[in-house]
Amino acid sequence: MADFPATVVDKAAWTDLQELDEHGEGLTDYEIDLVESLTKQLRAGAMLSDKQRAKLDEIREERL
Repeated sequence: MADFPATVVDKAAWTDLQELDEHGEGLTDYEIDLVESLTKQLRAGAMLSDKQRAKLDEIREERL
């Protein structure tokens, strides 16, 4: 099982972001920046918005 930083509340999003970071192929600069930004937000204890979650799901569908 994955280790989560103590501040991460949205563990499902964290897991998806880590998977995309490790296994995503051909990410654009925009997608890389988005993954980094969302990761920082989750580390700060935030939950993803519905719009952010939809974009993450879209990127994962295309890149994994």
